[in-house]
Amino acid sequence: EMRGQERVVLTVMAVYSDGRHEILHYEAVAAEDTQAWTTVLAALKRRGLDPSAVRMVVSDGSSGLPAALAKELPSAQQQRCVVHKIRGLERHFCYRDLLRTEPTTQAPLTFEQARRLRREQVTTDAHAIFLAPSRAEAAERLAAFQERWRAVEPEVVRQLTQGIESSFTFYQFDGALHRLVRSTNLLE
Repeated sequence: EMRGQERVVLTVMAVYSDGRHEILHYEAVAAEDTQAWTTVLAALKRRGLDPSAVRMVVSDGSSGLPAALAKELPSAQQQRCVVHKIRGLERHFCYRDLLRTEPTTQAPLTFEQARRLRREQVTTDAHAIFLAPSRAEAAERLAAFQERWRAVEPEVVRQLTQGIESSFTFYQFDGALHRLVRSTNLLE
């Protein structure tokens, strides 16, 4: 009898300033821990990767990556994937003071419909932060998000704002690259 093993595939993709991108390395490992990431990054360096050429690394929030970056690519900044950050908010909704009618039609909403509407409204507002054309406008949108949602979804607001600076790293790059480097979606 054959049995599969649960594995994680660590993947490294380069995105160049002209928008080209390519997979540089991938490796199946047991976990996304510091040792696994250190091994992958060290292998890339042995193959000729210049650590000083790596300006930013986009990740889904892997806890093992920051320490590996500090050791192997110390000049690289980390960009937290904005899609994963927003998806992670899902488990923090409390659904306080839900709307009971649909805002445009005024039709009554069931409890489930009201919950769905709240999730859609919050995630739409959260995505809008990261779609801002500049870091300054993203900060303004974040402030508006906090103002709108703090009273009814305080934990969602806390989770989104916690470590938010690592989700704004992509603003250091040309706007044409933002859609490629603000999330890990290019790999998924």
